[in-house]
Amino acid sequence: SGPLQTRTQALAQLRAVAEFFRRTEPHSPVAYLADKAASWGEQPLHVWLKTVVKDAGALAHVDELLGIERDAGKDG
Repeated sequence: SGPLQTRTQALAQLRAVAEFFRRTEPHSPVAYLADKAASWGEQPLHVWLKTVVKDAGALAHVDELLGIERDAGKDG
């Protein structure tokens, strides 16, 4: 099918890889990791950071470094 051309194609390929491993090696963590990578690939950076950085102080520091402004009272 040729090289990947778009982000959508790449994320679909990750999901196809996950499905392959789910079907052929159900005990393997690869399916879960590929699914997670595809899911993370669909998230804006600030949402992903909130998902993986659990320490509020560290998250605020990263936000400051990256120039991400958060409105008080809003999620992400």
